[in-house]
Amino acid sequence: MAANPKKIRLIFSRSHLPFSYAVRVVTWSPWSHVGILMDDGRVVESTFSHHGVKIDTLNNFKSRAQAWQIVELDCNDRQAIIDAAVSQLDKPYDWAALFGIIFHNGQWQEDDCWFCSELVAYAFYMGGTPLFNKEVTHRITPEDVWKVPHKLIASSM
Repeated sequence: MAANPKKIRLIFSRSHLPFSYAVRVVTWSPWSHVGILMDDGRVVESTFSHHGVKIDTLNNFKSRAQAWQIVELDCNDRQAIIDAAVSQLDKPYDWAALFGIIFHNGQWQEDDCWFCSELVAYAFYMGGTPLFNKEVTHRITPEDVWKVPHKLIASSM
């Protein structure tokens, strides 16, 4: 059965790492990380441990997590969103965003690197289904993406 081109899946997670805890505390969120599920079961994500945007297996993604949830969102073109995310492969991690979130500094925009939720917001925008205004794409946290209407698909909890 072919995947629905008008639906896309994201995976949210948290870990025991100090940065994960800090992001969750500062953003009042159960999640500190988010990635985009590709049709082949791999995940496009931006992490500090991978030094930026990479593709990893779903099993590896889950193994790094203390808890995770997969959700499904409506979209105009799933493949366009995935293509937009993949086009950012090997871009560096946006350390400024991480510290901007933790210290509530709204001036963390970097145009050539990505924090996980910035990558998701960018991919949705470029893929024709903007979740947020373009002006705030570089200030999106995992909690902001979590608040977008979605359907729970799977959970480790």
